[in-house]
Order: sequence, then C-alpha cells, then structure tokens
Amino acid sequence: MQFTRGTIYAPPAVPLLAALAGPYVTGAASLLNSSTTFFNLADSGHPLAAVADLVFATFNFTDAVLFGHHTVTVPFLPVGGSGGPTLEMHIPFGGIFATLQPLSTTWPQYDYYDPNTETTTTVLGSEFSYRGTQFGGIFWELLSTFGFGL
Repeated sequence: MQFTRGTIYAPPAVPLLAALAGPYVTGAASLLNSSTTFFNLADSGHPLAAVADLVFATFNFTDAVLFGHHTVTVPFLPVGGSGGPTLEMHIPFGGIFATLQPLSTTWPQYDYYDPNTETTTTVLGSEFSYRGTQFGGIFWELLSTFGFGL
C-alpha cells in the first residue's frame, strides 16, 4: 500500500501555539541531552571532557532555541485491536527561526496471522508525511500566517 497524497489542515491557532512552544521544547531537549552527556562523562572518569561539554552546552542551547528542530512522538492505541501495530504521530517543534515541517505518522512493520487460512502476512511499515498545515519556528509561522511565508 502506498499513500501518495495526504493533507491535514489545522486552525491557524494550532501551529501558532506550537511555534510559540517550539523554543521551549527545543531548548529543553538540548539541556536534557547536554546534562545526560555531562553526567555520563563525569561518571566514567572524564572530568575534562565533562567540563568541556558544560562549556559547549550554552552554545548548543542557544542554537537549539534559535534554529533547532525536535520531534515529539505521540503513540496511538493499537490499530485493529490489541494485537495490531501502534500508529505514531510525529509533531515537529522548532526554534525561533526553524523552517516549517509537516506532520508525519509511522506505521511499524508487523505480522498478521489469519487463523482461517493459517497463513502469516507481513505488513511493511512506513512513514507518511502530510501536506497542508506545517509546524516550525515562530518567525516563519508569522510570515506564513500573514501571507509572506513559504
């Protein structure tokens, strides 16, 4: 099965609110990654590398807040009952000047057993990106809202 067209339209307030939250999401993800790296380096006996990571954490945070992208994955209930695959939606968040990106969903690969014919069918997984409303930085979101953007 192949999806060649898919469009999602959301009210203008939805991508605007996501764009306002974007710098917080990307900044928090950057701080989480930097703190994990710092503690792993400090715990494994590399104090100089840990201090260097701490110094570069400020630059990483600034880059994430201004230009970063972070995707939040939201899992849905299994498709077709408890034995089916779990469909996931990926919502992109961006820093202040991050470009706009579409929503996407992921359908994982799974095996379906038909007890009537005693056959197993493998359904291949895929990721689908949608046209229509896009999410990203507040700068590009405001430009597109007022008709000047992408």
